[in-house]
Amino acid sequence: MTVDELLEGSQELSDYQPGVNRWGGRLFILFILLLSIAMGAFAIWFKYQEGRQCLVFWGIDNAGLIRHAPTVELQVLSPDASSSELQEAVESGSQPLPVKERQDISSLPGLVHARHMLIEDQSYLWGESAGTEAPGWSFALCFREGEVEILLAFDSRRRLAQLVGSKRPIVMGRMLGQLEKYLGLGKMLPPAN
Repeated sequence: MTVDELLEGSQELSDYQPGVNRWGGRLFILFILLLSIAMGAFAIWFKYQEGRQCLVFWGIDNAGLIRHAPTVELQVLSPDASSSELQEAVESGSQPLPVKERQDISSLPGLVHARHMLIEDQSYLWGESAGTEAPGWSFALCFREGEVEILLAFDSRRRLAQLVGSKRPIVMGRMLGQLEKYLGLGKMLPPAN
């Protein structure tokens, strides 16, 4: 039996014309390729937008250090220090913070998630004011790589975070409670009012 005989015997095969429908497969592959490029571009844009305000607030170099510093140290601040003394130390950056206890948390499981939370826009309440209550700085995180280090101070009472040496605090809201819980600070910190 030859191909011609097969074509004559079958209605479906007799309608087949080689080369006519070759573009359908190519167009489908092109469509999939363009769709994957568009989805990749959207993913990059979305990730960029997710941390854009944080990059502006912390600074690009500081955000990079928060994310990648090999050494991270938890510093529980002394409850004996006065509010004004703590505020001055946090804002000036030139005075040492009154530290009660230091703990290297660089190898703490899940630290990558805490770092990510600190540089993600959703962790902060950007439209809220820090308020006028007395400061209650309770702990700090030191991110260090070689000789370069930054300190982020946290106020458990007012739910604030601030780069030490800066005068601009940011409201963290409930995310600060999650950070304290993760770091196991419930027993180390005095109760927030």
